[in-house]
Amino acid sequence: MSMRGVYWLAFLVVAAPLQAQEFELDLVFDDDSIFGDAAVEVAAPGPTISALLSYDQLKVAGATTQGWTLQFNLSDSYDLGDLGILDWSGHLTVQNAGTASVTLDRLQYQNSAGNVSWQLGKYRIGWGEVEGFPVLDVLNSGLSISSIDTPPSELPGQWFASVDLFSGQNIFSTFVGLAPEVAHQLPKMPQDQDFELGASASFPITNGQLSLYGARLLPQSGVVELVTMISSARPYTLLGISAHRALDAVLLEFDLALKSGLQRAEAAGLSAHRRIDAAIGIEVAASETAQFSAGVMAQHWLEQSTNYFDYGPSGAVAAAQTSASYLLGASNSFVNDRLSLSVNVGGALDGSTTFAALSADFSVSDALKVSATVTQIAAGAGSLLGALDGAQTARLAVEYFF
Repeated sequence: MSMRGVYWLAFLVVAAPLQAQEFELDLVFDDDSIFGDAAVEVAAPGPTISALLSYDQLKVAGATTQGWTLQFNLSDSYDLGDLGILDWSGHLTVQNAGTASVTLDRLQYQNSAGNVSWQLGKYRIGWGEVEGFPVLDVLNSGLSISSIDTPPSELPGQWFASVDLFSGQNIFSTFVGLAPEVAHQLPKMPQDQDFELGASASFPITNGQLSLYGARLLPQSGVVELVTMISSARPYTLLGISAHRALDAVLLEFDLALKSGLQRAEAAGLSAHRRIDAAIGIEVAASETAQFSAGVMAQHWLEQSTNYFDYGPSGAVAAAQTSASYLLGASNSFVNDRLSLSVNVGGALDGSTTFAALSADFSVSDALKVSATVTQIAAGAGSLLGALDGAQTARLAVEYFF
């Protein structure tokens, strides 16, 4: 598992005790940053092609499954001159079970005029500062625990149209989500095709940046109505603020959001509520290669007049009014940056769920990379992920860049 896979595992575990509405629980493995970039980029000189062969083993509830996957990742970018830039990426996956699939991860048209740039297509938009926590980074497609997938060269995007206005060091952005994706663990309620709409403004501060956010969004996964066992996803509103500031080799990060209209499951049905999410993080560059990070997130429902429930791999479990989780990480590079090692631990602050992941990547040459990862999850019997207690994963992968 690469660093992105570690972050997704962290996302699974630290978010599960908090609220199942913001994620779908997926383990994917990839190396790019979690957060996308909507800014206009310089076109690459030619196509990028790589082949990734991986062997995976999953052990959970005493049962072990294993298999191999061969994946071809392709991407390219075209400079269209005054017409802008068009770039895309996708992957072809073949699994040992004989199944094959083709996925378009990104198809993005970008252009600019003066201090305005715009983007259209399938891509990712990143909000927030604290990596690994779903306070503000809730615009993209979520995750699914239905399978452990071999990753594409980048996480897939959603269909957006967005505009950025640059005024000095200030940035004003707006977007429309043209086809929001919502995951449902169970059959979903009939509903019309919906949309998402949001805006943000970023301003410089001393050694950092302050950003404000507002949006009408759909949750990344539906909320299960316990009487009918049908999943529902209704729009909610988000108001948020984030900031980061550098102090020498230390980077401080902060996210805060008020989410109104989020659905919660009661014994007799669903009701809409408001919730405050907050996260703080710190990243320390101990040397040119060694980095340490730590983060804490809390979620607090503003009303708790009756019993509420979350639904996950362990079925329906009681939902607390306030929950909190943590994430710790350390990484370093050796052998002229050819060998990278990382360790990450995290879970709920009350100890109900924890995870650990150890990863190693070695670049044999510019074209060949070998990686390995082991992870383990521990979860209490009454927690949302109790059914995954003792789950272990192991991966060995070889990637060749043509």
